[in-house]
Parts: sequence; structure tokens; C-alpha cells
Amino acid sequence: MDMTQTPPIYVRKITNVVLIIVTSLLAIVTFFAIQDVLVAITAFIVAMNPTEDWVTVRDTYIVITVRNLWVFIGGILMLALLVVTTDYHSRRIGNPKTLKILLWTLGIEVFFIALSMII
Repeated sequence: MDMTQTPPIYVRKITNVVLIIVTSLLAIVTFFAIQDVLVAITAFIVAMNPTEDWVTVRDTYIVITVRNLWVFIGGILMLALLVVTTDYHSRRIGNPKTLKILLWTLGIEVFFIALSMII
């Protein structure tokens, strides 16, 4: 096969389906990664309270509230993202633009997962 030729349609379709499944599964992992980052940042900000040397119930409540808000809002966003993107990509399987969008999505998800490992 010459390098200027495009791959057959069945190869593009299989690649797109695999990427849809992988990005959908990584979306769940990314959801928890962002939750870890938010909790770590919130705990750091709460721990910077210079007036007290210990963590109070109020401080714990702030961290838990931020986590709960993310679970609620982020869960709705993730569910909407999964439904919309699965519908969009399933109608356009084999399209080169779909491959580009899925690869960008995969890159962003890997970035957030790596960020959670660093923080």
C-alpha cells in the first residue's frame, strides 16, 4: 500500500469503534482523576488556615462538600458527554474527522489522569 492511500473503510471503522470504547472507559477514570485533583487542591487550601494547628470539622466538611458537588455536577456532565459523543461518533464511524476528534479526546483524558498522578 502506498503511503498516500487511505486505509480501507473497515480498518477505519474498527479503529473508530475501538477508540470510542477506550475513550468511554477512560472518561470514567478521568472523572475520578479530576475528583482527586479537586480534593487535593481543596485540602491544601483548607490546610493553609494559619489560625489553627489542627483540622476541624468545618475544614473536613468543606473538602467533602467540594467532592460531593463534583460527583453531582461532574457525573451529569460525564453522562451527557458519553451519550452525546457515542451518538455523534456512531453515526460517523469511518470518517477521518471522527478519528481526529477521538484522538484529541484521548489526549485530554490522558492529560487529566497524568495530572492526578502528579498532584
